[in-house]
Amino acid sequence: MASAAVDFLIQNILQLIAHKVELIIRVKGDIETLRKDLDMFKAFLKDCNKSENKTESIKELIKQIRDVTYKAEDAVESYVSRAAIQHETFAKRLLGGIIHLPKLATIGEEIASIGDECQKSSRVYLKLLLSLCLFKTLNLPTDGQRKKSFRWLEKDDVVGFDVEAQNVIKLLNEGSEDLKIVTIVGMPGLGKTTLANKIYTDRKLEFDFMVRSWVYVSKKYTRKEVFLNILRDISGGTLSQQMHELDADELAKEVRCKLEKHTKFFVVMDDVWTPEAWTDLSVAFPKHSGGRILLTSRHNEVADGAQITGLYKLRFLTNDECLELLMRKVFRKEACPQTFKKGAQDIAVKCDGLPLAVVIIAGILLKKTSDLSWWTKIAKQVSQYVTRDQNNAKQVVRLSYDNLPDHLRYAFYTLEFFTENFEIPAKKVILLWIAEGFIEYKNGESLEETAADYLEELVDKNLVLAPKRTHDGRIKMCRIHDMMHDLCKQEAEEENLFNVIKDPEDLVAFKSTAGAISMCRRLGIHSYILDCVQSNLTAARTRSFVSMAVEEVRLPLEHISFIPRAFQLLRILDVTSIIFERFPKELLRLVQLRYISMAITFTVLPPDMSKLWNMQILMIKAISGNSLDIRADIWKMFQLRHLHTNVSANFVMRPSSKTKKQNHQGPSHIKTLTSISADSCTSKLLARIPTVTKLGHSRKLEELIMPPQGGGVSTFEALANMKYLETLKFYGDVSSNARSKISHFPGHNKFPPNLRNLTITDTMLSWEHTDILGMLPNLVMLKLKENAFMGEYWKPKDDGFRTLEVFYLGRTNLQKWEASNYHFPSLKKLILKFCDRLEGLSSSLADISTLQLIDIHMANPVVAACARQIQKNNNGIGRSVQVSIYPPKHDCDLV
Repeated sequence: MASAAVDFLIQNILQLIAHKVELIIRVKGDIETLRKDLDMFKAFLKDCNKSENKTESIKELIKQIRDVTYKAEDAVESYVSRAAIQHETFAKRLLGGIIHLPKLATIGEEIASIGDECQKSSRVYLKLLLSLCLFKTLNLPTDGQRKKSFRWLEKDDVVGFDVEAQNVIKLLNEGSEDLKIVTIVGMPGLGKTTLANKIYTDRKLEFDFMVRSWVYVSKKYTRKEVFLNILRDISGGTLSQQMHELDADELAKEVRCKLEKHTKFFVVMDDVWTPEAWTDLSVAFPKHSGGRILLTSRHNEVADGAQITGLYKLRFLTNDECLELLMRKVFRKEACPQTFKKGAQDIAVKCDGLPLAVVIIAGILLKKTSDLSWWTKIAKQVSQYVTRDQNNAKQVVRLSYDNLPDHLRYAFYTLEFFTENFEIPAKKVILLWIAEGFIEYKNGESLEETAADYLEELVDKNLVLAPKRTHDGRIKMCRIHDMMHDLCKQEAEEENLFNVIKDPEDLVAFKSTAGAISMCRRLGIHSYILDCVQSNLTAARTRSFVSMAVEEVRLPLEHISFIPRAFQLLRILDVTSIIFERFPKELLRLVQLRYISMAITFTVLPPDMSKLWNMQILMIKAISGNSLDIRADIWKMFQLRHLHTNVSANFVMRPSSKTKKQNHQGPSHIKTLTSISADSCTSKLLARIPTVTKLGHSRKLEELIMPPQGGGVSTFEALANMKYLETLKFYGDVSSNARSKISHFPGHNKFPPNLRNLTITDTMLSWEHTDILGMLPNLVMLKLKENAFMGEYWKPKDDGFRTLEVFYLGRTNLQKWEASNYHFPSLKKLILKFCDRLEGLSSSLADISTLQLIDIHMANPVVAACARQIQKNNNGIGRSVQVSIYPPKHDCDLV
């Protein structure tokens, strides 16, 4: 965790020097010295992260670095906050310069003294550097790390795996006589090893594959040990001393030679951690044989890297299956007493589909099987009891957690903010990570793209679940399992990263613990918001205040200053459950704010809002009214990346500054601007947001195309200059008194050049105008909604839509549609909704080799039959197409 804190402070200092040097002019020398020390710490921590076994001395130094970094961060940000306030006060008195009051001077001295602490830590670092280098050469796996597979279910206790086992066996048996590799993936504790064992001991497979081996790989495998284990299994006994003396490459040849002599072999490689591990070991297996290899892994990327011929993602148990497993483990063949059934059902539900959780809780319940109060107590804290189990659950889960790189570990921690079993919008997680400073710049990637990659990595490692994805495959909603959530909570509290208040008792305990308040850097509230507001809480070091409460409360006016009083160095304020009835001008003192998400009833964001020069993300949820006047000069908020409003936003366009110092080149990082009002969406506005990737507006397409009355460039033409714009929506004017109806689209070269996602609604043009859209060179997703185009017949132009992967068609009078691989050569997903007049689907859609999904919702039943036929045709040539039909009766009637 220390490395992320160091990185953030370095970036913060660089931003200050680049943009606000006038605030730190008196301590600039000390701050630059501090930055040099931090660079040394960064190098040391980078080396430490490469070593998985750290000495106690190194661990203690890492802790010292983290603590001194936090102290430095507090001192620097306190100085900047006070300097900004004094600078503002003095400017109003027209005296110029900065007042250095005693308090400010004191903080400056503190920065200098922290520099001395850094120097002391640096000297310790130099002494430890040699030992670290030597230690890395001895970084070998221990006996404990080479442990055997942890099989925590007896064969008779396996529940819900019969169908799973048959599905995997089917994958193993399908295909040619060449080597086939199937991978079972899933989160820790889901039962991958148990399922593999059930398959390995299957009687039919035992008969089909007489040559067999089970080898446990683990993260810290050695090639020699793996190959020796395989040779023992296939040789049926002990190996000679001569064999033990061979090196890994020679042993690989021995394995390969023996396997080539047999027409069939079956090898289970349990707990493979990386694609590189499989590549490293795969040289021992002949490719042109009837061999079958079954891998298990907690990381999806292993399956990708193994060039597998079969992937099986292990599902969670249902609540009924959890209950059945619990009953088997606790009562064996006896019936569960009636009085215990309700408690057993509650426990089964809270195990959240994880077999390991069921097994551990069953072991705890066995201590007092006849004590109903004991069952009730366990039911209230299932996840806590599971993660307290040092020998089983914590050991299994921590293996994944401990091997996370620092940047992912910090990101993973933030999910503890959210309540258990809560589906979290991926966009919210990504924006929080950016504001927290967890995301590092990568060449050629935006922070948002890198953050999305981080989230995908956590999903690939099966630490985070992705229950919902967008049509183009991006994560839409995510969540973490209860057991992971509880482990996350324990680790975050140990690192003094997060504190979460769930009820009044938590609040009392938090306030009564001086150390908790003084060290708390991030605070989450799940309920009883007003209790927290009215408690006179003060947590000066807290950087994030996040409310995840479901209930919305109106903040009394007398408590409007609660936040700036309680959290003087706040960076993140996420409080949409608190309704502000006037703009809290006291927030303007919090110049470190980077992220604000709030609910309001007022209708104006005042000009002074632009004083929050650190602001990156601003999200406003209006509870009343249908518009918001943004009078703040957002072009002075030069770090602003995302501005979201749920109502139409009116922008006050001020003349751009003439001086380089004041201009800051505008909000050069802005990526998202949503809900721009019709009057504000002009070519002048667009010219000042050249880096925007997603634009939301309420202006009709007709108005965008028409040139302004005074002459000049139309708004639509201005879009052609927005080379970063990827997502856009167009709306036609369906009102009877519209000034003019659109007759055509502008040429394809008038569209943003890198447009990827386009939604069109109510333009009511004829279908031939889609040919313009087919010429857009980077279009990936197209949604045509609510009579976007009209007409009974549509045949797209050949060689159009070359890059289109997702096509959504909703509510149209289209009856006949000709489509094939000539029209949509890259199509992956076809979604049809409320297309009740469509008479069928072209059989030529089956010729699209990339097609993966046909989703039909409330369409003509004949369309469902056509989709099934396309699916059947693809299955016949070895291609898999998923078909989803709603309502189900449309499927049953004709198939």
